[in-house]
Amino acid sequence: MVSYDFRLFCLHLGGHCKRCVFLLLGVGVLLSFPACTRILTGEQTIYGTKYNEEAFNALRGGLSVEQVTQILGAPLGVITQAFSDVWSYFPSPSSKPDKHSEGHFEYDLFGPYTHLAFDDKGAVRTVSGDYLKGSFIGKTKQDILGQFGSPGKKQSHPYAIIYRYTLPGKSGTYKVRNVFFDNMGNLINTDARIHVD
Repeated sequence: MVSYDFRLFCLHLGGHCKRCVFLLLGVGVLLSFPACTRILTGEQTIYGTKYNEEAFNALRGGLSVEQVTQILGAPLGVITQAFSDVWSYFPSPSSKPDKHSEGHFEYDLFGPYTHLAFDDKGAVRTVSGDYLKGSFIGKTKQDILGQFGSPGKKQSHPYAIIYRYTLPGKSGTYKVRNVFFDNMGNLINTDARIHVD
């Protein structure tokens, strides 16, 4: 009788242990979010000398480079973003049936991928990743479509001059504050986000 009760106790305890494991996994997932990571690692942002968050948030499209620098001061850095279309190829999510639901999708976040960046003439300029095999530099979009089909994701990056008003500190985690200008020097977009390193 004692051994039977002990087995019930172990089964009952096993159910609690499973809940503890799921609770710990949930906490781990929560800590993987950038805001939680920032709290743990410390966000360190270096700002331009005249930078003001309220003024940055009030910027609107069409302002000139001169108007923006009067408002925010000189940027910490200026970079040029060349035009490109980026096509991303990666394995399709696998659908695995689950006895508790109709089915779910499983993504491999750290799995293989290939990013192909095209120039303004539609030829591959740069390649990153290891999902697709072959030589791609100089191939056209039609060549790529014919060989591999449609990409899993497409992104377009227009030509822009980017004024950087923040830079990372020692931790690498910082508040990105960039202003994008077109080739005529007019504000087209701002970028405000947290970069977690």
